[in-house]
Amino acid sequence: MGKMHVVPIGILVGVLVTVLWIVPEVSDFYRTWFCWPIGSLPTPSSEPSPYDPAVCGWALTIAKLIGSAFVIAPVEEVFFRSFLYRWLQQRDFLAVPPSRFDLSAFLWMVFLFTLEHDRPLAAAMAGALYGFTAIRFGLVSAIMAHVTTNLLLALHVIFSGAWAFW
Repeated sequence: MGKMHVVPIGILVGVLVTVLWIVPEVSDFYRTWFCWPIGSLPTPSSEPSPYDPAVCGWALTIAKLIGSAFVIAPVEEVFFRSFLYRWLQQRDFLAVPPSRFDLSAFLWMVFLFTLEHDRPLAAAMAGALYGFTAIRFGLVSAIMAHVTTNLLLALHVIFSGAWAFW
């Protein structure tokens, strides 16, 4: 597959991960048993979110969106998919081709990615999809997927008031 396809594939994967991240939230079962802390249903707070533009102003809300989509997502992809995945295979990680599949390293990478997110089931699916995308289509495609997801999630948060995602 040519290099021109990496961006559209990344965007498509990012949209899929966004759907996988948002849709389960409508279920109380999911929110009770698949969000941290396990067994406690997140309840809407009467306190406004610190990221709500009514509280912090649009400049800080937009800064949060930009940071989430265009800083955090690429950094996580470089760390998890380019460095950690290959380092788990061999300490001289630069000698490992990014397209080489290793089940153990892949599962550890997904597990560790999952631990840093508050929705473990959605994070595991995202980590696996981003990882597969990086291996099959390259790091740029995985970065595009993660940027797309975080951008769409940020827009969802802002326009629907679903501040719990932030």
